[in-house]
Amino acid sequence: SGRPILHSKVADPKLVSLGIHSFLAVPLRARNRVLGVLLLCRMDREDRPYDDQMLQFAQEVSHQIALAIDNARLLQ
Repeated sequence: SGRPILHSKVADPKLVSLGIHSFLAVPLRARNRVLGVLLLCRMDREDRPYDDQMLQFAQEVSHQIALAIDNARLLQ
């Protein structure tokens, strides 16, 4: 869908079996195109789950990453 996803508490048995308890997926978007996805997973139960504040930060970082990828492609 091209929208960010925040799961502060993972319930999927496959992800839980990998030790993932919280994750963020944020699209890497440049010039109205999705170039990829930034996926962040928390695996240590002692770490607090991802929240809206971390989602906002991840969106800012993903924007910078997408611009860098797009610029690199333009230079090829």
